[in-house]
Amino acid sequence: MKLDLARQQIVTARASLVLAQKEMTMASDRFGAGLGTSLELVDARGNHRLAANWADSDETTKAGWTRIETTGTLDNGSGATAPDQLQMILQDAGECLVDNVEVVGPGGNNSIANATLESGVTGWTAGGTLEGSGLESSEGFESTKSYHMRAVGRGDTGANRVTHSLSPVLAQGNIATIRARARWLRGSPELLLRLRGNSLEAIGTMDVPLNLGTPGRRNSRARSNAEPAIYDVNHGPVLPAANQAVLVTARVEDPDAPLSVALYYRLDPSTVYKTVPMSDDGTGDDQLAGDGIYTGKIPGAATGTMIAFFVQATDAQGGQGRFPSDAPDRQCLVRVGETQPAGSLGTYRLWMTQATASRWTSRSKLNNAQLDVTFVYGNERVIYNMGALFAGSPYISPGYTTPNGALCGYTGNFPKDDLFLGTSDFVLDWPGRDQTAVGENLSYWIADQLNLPNSHRRFIHLHVNGQNEQARGSIYEDVQQPGGDMVKEWFPDDADGKFYKIERWFEFSDSISLIDSPAPTLGNFTTTGGVKKRARYRWNWLGRAVSGSPNDFNDLYALVDAVNASVPETYTRWPWQTWTR
Repeated sequence: MKLDLARQQIVTARASLVLAQKEMTMASDRFGAGLGTSLELVDARGNHRLAANWADSDETTKAGWTRIETTGTLDNGSGATAPDQLQMILQDAGECLVDNVEVVGPGGNNSIANATLESGVTGWTAGGTLEGSGLESSEGFESTKSYHMRAVGRGDTGANRVTHSLSPVLAQGNIATIRARARWLRGSPELLLRLRGNSLEAIGTMDVPLNLGTPGRRNSRARSNAEPAIYDVNHGPVLPAANQAVLVTARVEDPDAPLSVALYYRLDPSTVYKTVPMSDDGTGDDQLAGDGIYTGKIPGAATGTMIAFFVQATDAQGGQGRFPSDAPDRQCLVRVGETQPAGSLGTYRLWMTQATASRWTSRSKLNNAQLDVTFVYGNERVIYNMGALFAGSPYISPGYTTPNGALCGYTGNFPKDDLFLGTSDFVLDWPGRDQTAVGENLSYWIADQLNLPNSHRRFIHLHVNGQNEQARGSIYEDVQQPGGDMVKEWFPDDADGKFYKIERWFEFSDSISLIDSPAPTLGNFTTTGGVKKRARYRWNWLGRAVSGSPNDFNDLYALVDAVNASVPETYTRWPWQTWTR
């Protein structure tokens, strides 16, 4: 079992057990949120093999406050924007409290008007992966209030950040201090505070306590009666025809029998649910009595109808569980009347409710908070509650309209206990700027023939809420996401090395409009004292498949030193035939 740990080592109360963070990556989204430090059984009487009977530990009261502070020269920043805003980012999913935030310039005054949050969150704005952030009214640093950062994924310089404007505004060449207090709650302990324009940043690894978990004590998530475990939920047929009934099956387990299981469904966009009892008595549509598989039927509907459903089970003590666990916030979907194209190409389908489509359309195209969709492969496999969003740079994404309108890229993740083709990553794109549609595939094929690292791509049919690629004007590709899986594939004996995505560094306005986009270089960018300016490299060299701290750029610095050496190393000239054999 693998879990997210917020630091590389923990020490238990009974033994000095060192656990590498890389070995504690959450293996199943259904085993809690994955942001605690250990996996805890909720009800000892439940089936220990089922995800619903486990939860990640609650460590939110244990950590103390960490002081984060940096003083430096505002240099090496973007020339297109003044350092007029503070941005706070968690570098992965997690939660923390932040208080007493200061940006102090030459005059000695704090440019953050609402530094202590005692009067509320005026001046603070959260978006994207951090849009769930807000005021914490029960605790602060030596006070009663603070800012509660909640990140569902890593932040960035665009739509996924917490911001506060500076007054007075600082200027390039100023010496300034960024200072704050932060307290770790869950997940990533890596907090980044930066000025817009990237001329100064403060990094902070928040203190994570050593007394993690509950060894020898009652589990922090323990309850006398856990809700029934609901799993292996499916519907059939996968692609129902018009007016064809849909059978929904689910496995349900709980030590407190008898169980009452019900299927709730609605015809989107109606919000009114109808209820159907689900049975395991071997009668009607249920195939075998007492096998733990409950069956319910949704009546047939017209072509184009989107059916949203969830399963609810109640045990004899009143414990109640649902699948999805947070239904109706997330739901399982079935779209009526879709057909399977002929030919050998795979067919992918994305189904979403009207509310999800509307939210997807109205929010920033660079918002990286994932939205709930159902994924269907061909007419045989369904994956509920996949997280999806737009993929694309600030150059391309302004042309996106709706999730099934103008051509657009998609990215997201499958549930980690329901992988597709062996991975949780999901990237779909169209072969833009290539009239042949095969140029990029050809380049990867050539690399593959030379046994050089390359990304696997394959053509697919893509249907999004019934809108297919023919109507949208281009075939789509399923694209291997460069990341940890790719590193392991091509460098199996050195899979722990650094892996960077080379990118333009983007700076944005308050409305997430692009201001500047400096290109990546291996220049030797230094600040006061000749020290390399980490901020200048961070957003051009994006860590992917990070091993260790996301703030460790020493390997990159070594490369910078090598290419900028006054007397470069001697390189061996290889004949061109070596590369073209």
